[in-house]
Amino acid sequence: MLKIKEEQKRILEKFNIDYKVDDLRVLLDNIDFIMTDYRDENDEPLEEWLILEKVFDNIRYQNKK
Repeated sequence: MLKIKEEQKRILEKFNIDYKVDDLRVLLDNIDFIMTDYRDENDEPLEEWLILEKVFDNIRYQNKK
């Protein structure tokens, strides 16, 4: 089972990201796929992208083996 904090779950739910998976790589791919939607016309990250990036990094760190 992956370690995901309640606040992280709320954020993932807000962005309709499936976090109920058993594989860390799958979860990170799911987050990354949605993150790409949150860039402006100059390919700069929007606020939502930064929020998801933080969740991505924290989940990756929490689930290090």
